[in-house]
Parts: sequence; C-alpha cells; structure tokens
Amino acid sequence: MTKDAAQKKQPKVAMVAIDYERVKSVSGVVRLKDVLLNHSHWHSVTRAPRLEVEPTTMAFNFALADATWDFEPEAKLLEIQLEYRLAAFARIDGKENVDSNEVPLFQLECDWDVVFEVPDGFSPSDLVALADFTVANGQLNAFPYVRQYVQDVTSRAGWPPLVLPTFRIPAKRPKPVGGRRPPKQADDHE
Repeated sequence: MTKDAAQKKQPKVAMVAIDYERVKSVSGVVRLKDVLLNHSHWHSVTRAPRLEVEPTTMAFNFALADATWDFEPEAKLLEIQLEYRLAAFARIDGKENVDSNEVPLFQLECDWDVVFEVPDGFSPSDLVALADFTVANGQLNAFPYVRQYVQDVTSRAGWPPLVLPTFRIPAKRPKPVGGRRPPKQADDHE
C-alpha cells in the first residue's frame, strides 16, 4: 500500500487547541515515575537493503495513532498510553509505475506507557486538562525513548538507523482523547 493510499484510508479526526494553562493544573502536581515499552510490532515489506534499484530518498510517516489515560487512585498513579505508527518508503526516480514512485519498506507499531505518581487527594476533575496533558506531556516524556527505540530497531533490522526529528510540542490534539477513572462510589458527593 502506498503512502497516499494509507493516508486516504485514515478518517479525519477533529482537532482542538491544547490549553497549556490548564495543563499546568496536572503537570504541577504529578511526578514522572516510568516510561515503558508495552508492545511493538515490526513488519518488513522489503528485505533490507535488497531493492532492485537504488532509492533516491527514504521517506517515512511517523504519527501518534492514539492517546489514552487511566487513573488509579489506590495506587496513586496516572498512566498514559501512547500508540505510535511508523511507515517507511523508498522514493525511486524513474520508476515506471503510474500509481506511485514509492516502494513500501517497513512498518513499525509501538505502544508506550508513561506512568506518573500523583499526590494524595488528586482527582482528575478537569478532563479537558487531563486530555491535553495526555497528548502534550505524555509525548514529551516518552519521545526520547521512542526516538531511541526507532533508531535501534531500524538498525537491528538491517536498515540505516532512522533518527526521528526533534519532538515539537503539539499545538492541537485529537478532540476525543479517551480516559478511564474509577466509577464514583455511592458515598461520593460532587
């Protein structure tokens, strides 16, 4: 599947601006505990580096596919789950193909957990701030690990090490950012 075909299959997601003033209500009280690789899947479409013609450039799409959070008050933890997708292509000059001059090389999916410790009495009442924190700070804390992992796994698969560009703090996030918190107890009052 070409990059253009893959982009056409993905539905458009409504985006909203991240309110960094509201993010401070969460980032000011939590403490990073751990960043963990939860799941990874590698799929080589073409064996490295066995292309019939030399590519002129190697291009890739790297994106956050999903971001969710889970609050566990008993454990005093806020867990953020981030799902990343990477697809690499070789752009071939002079390729006689009307559809595309891009040859798919490999795909990588990796899911990360970013775990924060929260203080006693922390309650995620501002769900918008929590969604903004999930996308902005979750990625900010995970990205050095993700970047190193992508570089390492591409190298181990026989490809030139792929170094992702520097992380840019997002101005927007997908409108629906899912989260889970424990159900309210019968004696809880708002």
